[in-house]
Amino acid sequence: DTTASSKNAALSIEFVRLMAQQYGYTEVCHNETSCMISFRKDANRINVYYTTATVGTCLNHPRSGKTQLFRRNVDGATLVSIFANPRVHTGTGYYHRKNMTQKWKLKGANNVFLSDSARRWQYVGETTGLLTDENEMQTVIDIVTEWDSLYWNDGELPHMNETNFACGSHGGLVRMMYQVVRETCGDFQCWSHSSNKFYSGGEMPYNHKCDNLRRFLEVHRVDVRRIKEKLKSLSRTVLVELMQWLIGREVCAMRLVNMNGERFMTEWSSLVMNAHQDYGEIMYPRNAPVCRCCGIMETTGEVR
Repeated sequence: DTTASSKNAALSIEFVRLMAQQYGYTEVCHNETSCMISFRKDANRINVYYTTATVGTCLNHPRSGKTQLFRRNVDGATLVSIFANPRVHTGTGYYHRKNMTQKWKLKGANNVFLSDSARRWQYVGETTGLLTDENEMQTVIDIVTEWDSLYWNDGELPHMNETNFACGSHGGLVRMMYQVVRETCGDFQCWSHSSNKFYSGGEMPYNHKCDNLRRFLEVHRVDVRRIKEKLKSLSRTVLVELMQWLIGREVCAMRLVNMNGERFMTEWSSLVMNAHQDYGEIMYPRNAPVCRCCGIMETTGEVR
């Protein structure tokens, strides 16, 4: 039976497993928190988010690199066709890149590219159901794309200690984000999950003034203001999830919390966290020294 689910309905996990087995796929992961079950066959990996009927496909070629796609509202018949031949859909929305220094390129299009951060948030938004509004999805893509472009030039790997204006790049954007946190969530502080320490005021990451910050703002003050307005245009739920990811990317395990030490969270927080991890596991080389949750290169060579 290839009609196990209708459009916009959840996929039956039993049906998903049956179809994967019939087409020779091996189950490699079942994340009950994010409601995702993953299968592998040769160089192909298929992730099925069965409650949102979203399917992610990643084809890995040793020379040409990774090609990936995710589809929403997958019904039973479409799922069967994906398992039968995941390459049959390569002309309908697949993104491709050979290595981590490249942007993701939309196959079949001349000038459609996405940064890794933008592709990550597409993945997270669509697989979890957090971002169902196309305009809000585009706003998030714009924010992370513009943020990264102020940190690094095209073709540079995302090292946090190698941004264009050193600490000035961080300070210009992070201090702006702190303003948005205070305007939308109230008084706050930062908390390190790894050390269990709280930081407020000038102790918070990059919350200081320096010559690098002055030089950065002389060039990019308008850009920072534009990103701030885009942040404030987001729904509070999406805004909180994005800002938590951004601060955790700046300093590993850092979180935004209220003055009682309670983390700013939404009903999506667990799903979003798991989806970020899933993206990293699928999209990055297994031994790459890169954080699976944020895409930042590790200075120690270890994966966070």
